[in-house]
Amino acid sequence: MKKVNEEKKTYKYSADKISEINNFIKNNHFNSAYKSTIEYNEKYPDDVVGLLYLFELSMRFNKIDELDELYEKLNNRINELPERNMLDYKTDVLRYLYLKKEYEKAYSHMQDCYYDFIHNDVGFNTILLFLEKELHIKHGYSTRKEFSYVEDLLCNYSDEKSLKHVSDRHRYSIDNLSCFSENIDINKLFKLVKKHLPDKNSYYTFFNQSLTNFKLDNCGYGLINTQDTTNYATNYFQVASFYDTDHIITMYPYLKNNEELYIDITNEMFLDDIVVTKSNSIDKFNKKFGNFVAKK
Repeated sequence: MKKVNEEKKTYKYSADKISEINNFIKNNHFNSAYKSTIEYNEKYPDDVVGLLYLFELSMRFNKIDELDELYEKLNNRINELPERNMLDYKTDVLRYLYLKKEYEKAYSHMQDCYYDFIHNDVGFNTILLFLEKELHIKHGYSTRKEFSYVEDLLCNYSDEKSLKHVSDRHRYSIDNLSCFSENIDINKLFKLVKKHLPDKNSYYTFFNQSLTNFKLDNCGYGLINTQDTTNYATNYFQVASFYDTDHIITMYPYLKNNEELYIDITNEMFLDDIVVTKSNSIDKFNKKFGNFVAKK
């Protein structure tokens, strides 16, 4: 058989710009990363790595209407993608198929990429469990006797389990990192948060999970990053939930960066306290001066 020499395709790209985008992502500055990625793809349209970043970040920001076209472009140029980016591509395809609710294709994709996923920490067990549950597959991971907290919540969600997890891990205590303030009623906060989920400004983070940011004045103490062990006072907390539901996985105070969108629930949370304070003030006035009746 005659061997055909394939000419290697060359294209323009910027390693510095890609590094900048990576730094934005590493520091959770996803708005900046998304903006820079759009600019990068306009300037370097032939760089398939830039296209992969745009595909990934578009999913994070729930740009559902743009994903089909990006997926098609990326899939047509898969042979150009460097080997070091292949795991990211395979993981992003899985996330995309989940968003499209194409669970059979997602399950097939997981079988094709079994060794890539199982040997790299991409939450393989939880993903496979979810797909087996949705496709009513009664073998494999779904038949195990022991599950992690998230897996158990995924199979048999209940507010009680979730609330207990939040209370145990993030109530006010010198032993807890990212803990709520002592005056925060976690039960009340939990119920209030559920009223706001799902939210259009939630971030799609991993497979079947979303992050939603909330503002609540003096809500607790958060960490600068996951490697930190010092709590800092903060007015913000994050809620992890199963995608497009009000099923809360966990919630905890954190230090928000200036780019992130959030829902301010301070007035809702403390409305009853404000009403009580006003009522007490009126009662004290009436006791001292007598009930005041407006003239008709």
